[in-house]
Amino acid sequence: MSVVIRSSRRLGLCAVGIGAILLTGCGGGDVREQLGLSRRAPDEFAVVTQAPLAMPPDYTLRPPAPGALPTQQANPERSASAAVFGATLPEGPAAGAPVGVGAAQPPGSLEQQFLSAAGAGKADPSIRETLNRESGALAEKSGTFAQEVLGITNDPTEILVNAPEEARRLRQNAAAGLPATTGDTPEIKRGNPGLLQGVF
Repeated sequence: MSVVIRSSRRLGLCAVGIGAILLTGCGGGDVREQLGLSRRAPDEFAVVTQAPLAMPPDYTLRPPAPGALPTQQANPERSASAAVFGATLPEGPAAGAPVGVGAAQPPGSLEQQFLSAAGAGKADPSIRETLNRESGALAEKSGTFAQEVLGITNDPTEILVNAPEEARRLRQNAAAGLPATTGDTPEIKRGNPGLLQGVF
């Protein structure tokens, strides 16, 4: 009776241990993270622009407008649009003048000198065709993946020597007193077996 109780206890402890291991393995994260013991570092790439501080026109409190955005909060859509397409100054003597990326100015004299020294104006208009021609020649030279898998060889210089026949030829030449270069080298005449050749 006590043996049955001991074995059932052991079985229960093993089941609890296996269950604990499975729970921690399937939790999708670290055990410390599941228990809240680990700290996450802030994401340094999550940059949020803060609105600049500004003095209010007067120091009296204005009544809040329900559902309205705070007056100093930056509008992310407007900020993104201004960063990509350029912004215009809303007020002042230069109102409507473009600002930012969209306000491209012609390059200055130093930029012109740098661009001319780098050869920016001498770009070959047919560079795309040249690159396509060179890469096509390289692809023909290296062969394709399908040719390697199927065992298709286009290399006529690839010679496989039949080792037993070559050994017999060399022994015959040595017995007859002939040089080793006398006679034709026996070759194996077969294609390169591909990965799928034995399957089909």
